[in-house]
Amino acid sequence: MLQYGWNATAYQLLNPGIAHWLSPDGASVVGYEPCRRRLGGRVTMWVAAGEPVCAPKDVEAAVDSFEAAAHAEGCDVCWFGADARLRVVRTGRPGYSEMTLGAQPVWDPHRWEAILAGKASLRAQLNRARNKGVTVTRWPSAIATDHPALQRCLGEWLAGRGLPTLHF
Repeated sequence: MLQYGWNATAYQLLNPGIAHWLSPDGASVVGYEPCRRRLGGRVTMWVAAGEPVCAPKDVEAAVDSFEAAAHAEGCDVCWFGADARLRVVRTGRPGYSEMTLGAQPVWDPHRWEAILAGKASLRAQLNRARNKGVTVTRWPSAIATDHPALQRCLGEWLAGRGLPTLHF
């Protein structure tokens, strides 16, 4: 994840309950959910959580291998939340269609100063937080991982942001 996870979707693979497919060489991973027919029965679809996490040069091979593994199990594949890298290797191929559901907010941290200079509303929010005494401290992952205060904060945040279950 740290080497090739380039977008927010890649990190969803770390959530509990996501199945993982590893490429035969171990250089690529796809997170997915095996889905059953609506009224029960066998798994008929692997819904991938975004595109493969791998080196950019390996995306097409990872997609081909993942789809072959699903088809060997008698399943189709739905690439949910996949982005530009998958579009590049699949656009125009028979059997594929795409639908844009929304856009991810993306920004380059190297441009932070320019972004901040160009957004008065962002400067206002930072000033508001500063005036309320909000501070930021970097914690090593060994401290942050499973820290009770962070888990409580995450739990409170998630409790106020529920989404309906996605049915495929």
